[in-house]
Amino acid sequence: MNSLIFVRHSIPAIDPEIPSDRWSLSKEGEVAAHELALRLNEYAPCHIISSPEPKALGTANILSAHLACAVGIEADLREHERHQVGFMPSAVFAAQIARFLQSSSVVTFGDECADTVYTRFSQTIKRVLSQYHDENIVVVTHGTALSLYLGRLCQIDAVALWQSLQLPDAFILPASCILTSSSEKFPEGCRTSPHILQRI
Repeated sequence: MNSLIFVRHSIPAIDPEIPSDRWSLSKEGEVAAHELALRLNEYAPCHIISSPEPKALGTANILSAHLACAVGIEADLREHERHQVGFMPSAVFAAQIARFLQSSSVVTFGDECADTVYTRFSQTIKRVLSQYHDENIVVVTHGTALSLYLGRLCQIDAVALWQSLQLPDAFILPASCILTSSSEKFPEGCRTSPHILQRI
């Protein structure tokens, strides 16, 4: 059975003067990405799909060098868009993210509502799975978009998941637990058991 390995990007070089979607990896982040690659070796992924944002793509390129996988870029794996949101204290930011993750069709923070982010992310994953349906795939993305997606898919607390995330972080999920077309049905237990999602 093939699996999806979801990776949250490694540690960025934070610069309050530029939007976060333009941040690259820090030197510490590069080291941490190399360490993550060693943990992923045993899963023998065949493909890496990444958000185009520099910190995600930088993580993906380091994983690629270790795992001998080509990197494909998928724009809709980008983070929740918040281009007009300036740098803010961490407690304020966390409260805004929690509000966003608990919302649906109303824009509560940034430029997109939660439903829009989930839809573009989910459609990308389904399309990637239909293309590489027999192989393990690494998906490199971002904390908010990933928490929203996994929270809804696995019926777990997205806010608690976001709060627990490390830089980098990785989770593995059987591909059979993701619908690849509207006519398919989830295998028994996939949407009801949070234990199907495992942190690597």
